[in-house]
Amino acid sequence: METLALPYSLISNLDYQQTWSQENEKKFKLMHTEKWEIDMPLRSNFTLHKTLVPVEYYETNKVFDLIYFDAFGPDKQAELWQLEIFKKLFELMNTGGVFVTYSAKGDVRRSLLAVGFEVSKLEGPPHKRHMLRAIKR
Repeated sequence: METLALPYSLISNLDYQQTWSQENEKKFKLMHTEKWEIDMPLRSNFTLHKTLVPVEYYETNKVFDLIYFDAFGPDKQAELWQLEIFKKLFELMNTGGVFVTYSAKGDVRRSLLAVGFEVSKLEGPPHKRHMLRAIKR
């Protein structure tokens, strides 16, 4: 599967940043315009690393504290919601690491539980009733 990134010109038209401070707007723009495959320190305790490698082929020696899984839903990109993908992500995380996704489907929840995550259903953002948070214990 091809991996594509949205251009900042399209992202900025979504107007997410209308209520943010200038400092947050600078970080938001940096996250979407900075080069790929470099570490971007956004705070003293938070570094973002973007990669265009599909998750099923991603290899690293790093471990992560947070994985924000923003794939299209299981009905649109079923290959990204397979048990093997969740196993791989679980192995890439530190103990105490947090995995979040906007999908709250029962199959996703059961798969996260099956690979070892502790899963909670949370209130979702605007226009989304629920989302899932999974913690590696």
